[in-house]
Amino acid sequence: MNPSPGSPEKSPAEKPTLSRWRAHLALVEPFKSPLARAAAAGDLDTLAHLLTASANPNAQGLRGMTALHHAALRGHWEAAALLLAKGANPDLRDRAGRAPLAAPQIPFEGLHRIRQAYHRRREKDATWTPNPSAEARSLAEKLETDGIARLPGFVPADALAKLREGFAGFISSLEAKLARGEGRHRHYDEEEHYWESDLAFVCNNAFKYSAELARVASSDTLLDAAGLYLGRRAYVQRAVAMRYLPSPHLSNDMFGWHHDLEEKRFKIMMLLTDVPVGGQHMSFVLGSHRARHPYSMFFRNSCPLKYCESYLPEIRIFDATGRAGDVFVFDSNGAHRGNRRPEGPLRDVFMLEYTADSSHLWGGDLPAEFGTTLPAESDHPFRRFMQAEKPWEKPVRRKAPSWVENLPHIRRWL
Repeated sequence: MNPSPGSPEKSPAEKPTLSRWRAHLALVEPFKSPLARAAAAGDLDTLAHLLTASANPNAQGLRGMTALHHAALRGHWEAAALLLAKGANPDLRDRAGRAPLAAPQIPFEGLHRIRQAYHRRREKDATWTPNPSAEARSLAEKLETDGIARLPGFVPADALAKLREGFAGFISSLEAKLARGEGRHRHYDEEEHYWESDLAFVCNNAFKYSAELARVASSDTLLDAAGLYLGRRAYVQRAVAMRYLPSPHLSNDMFGWHHDLEEKRFKIMMLLTDVPVGGQHMSFVLGSHRARHPYSMFFRNSCPLKYCESYLPEIRIFDATGRAGDVFVFDSNGAHRGNRRPEGPLRDVFMLEYTADSSHLWGGDLPAEFGTTLPAESDHPFRRFMQAEKPWEKPVRRKAPSWVENLPHIRRWL
């Protein structure tokens, strides 16, 4: 397994093997507590029962080992994630000075699998007490089942007109830049650009052009559904505007089957133009959102249908076609792709992304007419968004998601 970006490679002499660790575990086997025995066996039911009955997840046994040591070192990643979710301290060291999740004795694939399980199992946010509508609850349930849901006519005609007006402002701004010899694609994180090879106009700062988009993004239905699906309070992560011009078939990047280099996601595609059957629609593999992709797929995010066949009983493809004003909510951890057609009409959309991880927000600008109306509480979904550093103002360094770089640093992703 390769080290994470920025992690120094260790010599073979510095790498204790799992077999040596397991030999060490055998010495303490007769002395383990019930919690440690359940962790060592990967017995999730017993582990959950003991933790619910107030067993101390940080109790240290013979030689200072915790239940987290026993779970992780035996490769029981789900058990390790459960312990972390219930308060196990990943910094507690045994008497030999070994932390339970320290590389290299725990491989990066193992840390990745623990992280995936943890982010799907983490405890409910006690500070978030939702009172969701039936529509929000139904939307979250549909997402759990299929990974995508359509909300026909979600955007009413008057709001759609305002959204289109804001989108036209973005197009005019970018066309003016292109006329000055500026605004052509250089890198993914730019504020706005024309991607010539993809025949696409892209803006990563879409709220800047549309107060109406910000109002839709903070609607109770979407926020509550996002929170229910993610299991915690949801924050607005970013907003993107995209125009696809008619184009020959493409299979690169977002136009091949892929996932979005993150984990459980709540993403929205808002149609500003009609997207007919045979047009430039998005396709989604139903049920593929539940996959826990291997570590290697977060460096190259191709997600081909043959791979999906390895974990799905059948391949069912959902085509996101519809009328202007329709909204599609989907988990972009699932396999999806954009479709290009030389004869299809242009496609205008706003994309919204929500996250439960408020440490990883893109940031951006909000129109003054919306920003001045924000309530004072710090947990409003836009408060932290407005405080986040804008990626187009940072040095270009995108090689992999930030969590990949932080994988060995457990506290950064807990």
